Amino acid sequence: MSQEWEQYEDRYTQRPETYAAYVDVWTTVAEARSEFTGWAIFSQTANAEPKRRRDHADKVKVAEQIMRSAGYEIGAPTSRGARRWVKASPTTSDGRTNRGKSRWPLVGRSRSSTRT
Repeated sequence: MSQEWEQYEDRYTQRPETYAAYVDVWTTVAEARSEFTGWAIFSQTANAEPKRRRDHADKVKVAEQIMRSAGYEIGAPTSRGARRWVKASPTTSDGRTNRGKSRWPLVGRSRSSTRT
């Protein structure tokens, strides 16, 4: 049986991470399914398409909140300006991003390599 979102996958060839994020959130976050009538409406609203921003700004905020609560953040847009959703980067206690740094710096190292 085909899922409702499969018919839209070809629209996300330049943003496969965004498509995967929408499917992930739609299938795992009950609030997404309770706030929106279907996957297409949810994804269009989370995309913050101009018509949605203009006519349904409150729902765009709800969709953004749901995406963020599921661990996603808005990434760099495509060359055509389309929104990308990517996994959020971990942050340190002072709010700086922790990109590229292991949260567990000693994992995978031998004891002798960590001594000073």
